[in-house]
Amino acid sequence: MTDAAFRLDGRIAIVTGAGRGVGKGIALSLAEAGATVLCAARTATEVASTAREIEANGGKALSATCDVTDPDQCAQLIDRTVAECGGIDVLVNNAGGGGHRPTARLTTEFLVKTHELNLFAAVHLSRLASDSLRARSGSIINISSGMGKVSEANCIAYASAKAGLEQATRNLACELAPDVRVNALRLGAIVTPDFERLVEAVPGIDVRLAHWTPLKRLGTPRDVGLACVYLAAPAGSFVTGSVLDIDGGIQMPRGAMTMMDVARTEPSFER
Repeated sequence: MTDAAFRLDGRIAIVTGAGRGVGKGIALSLAEAGATVLCAARTATEVASTAREIEANGGKALSATCDVTDPDQCAQLIDRTVAECGGIDVLVNNAGGGGHRPTARLTTEFLVKTHELNLFAAVHLSRLASDSLRARSGSIINISSGMGKVSEANCIAYASAKAGLEQATRNLACELAPDVRVNALRLGAIVTPDFERLVEAVPGIDVRLAHWTPLKRLGTPRDVGLACVYLAAPAGSFVTGSVLDIDGGIQMPRGAMTMMDVARTEPSFER
């Protein structure tokens, strides 16, 4: 990343859910591009570890514990960043997860909690950071999921929250233009600790997903991080209101003949 169009020198970035997995990959990539990264998550030891790794690689980082479902803690996170760093240039709303349950067992509390984590938190943080982002011509990046687009059983809470996040991305892009760019990344299968637990529960699912992905591999947190660098840096300065698929092509519409070829050569595994 030597091209100036992909540099973030002097920029201040907040990444939520930065303690592990995708959030950690995003934080490391933004720091590699020159940003000072405030790593935020609920687990202090995890975000401190991410910050130490950034510093060990020659970057600049701070860490903060924050439950993004608590609006007061969100406000404290924004206030601290502005006070200690002088402002905010990049906000990555990555924290999310959960929300998988059969519809017959859904409760209002479960639906609300899922939306608080995967949708409301991103809206609250974007609102709280908007003044600083406007003043610095900043960028918001929301991390969505293929579940916000495709249909899946037992996933109404999570899928509807991510679909809402994508629509919130477009609405914020209209509202905050021309001062702030707002985009989202819609992720496919990314190898994280949570994904590894899925493989333990369903052995072989990783092999099958890689086979169904046109690029024939699973994604990595760094793949997501580099996409965030593009959207945050000058290289992405004419992009707003977009939802970019970071998925190796697995969500791409494909015709019947192509799908038959994929199915014909699909590896088998025991459930």
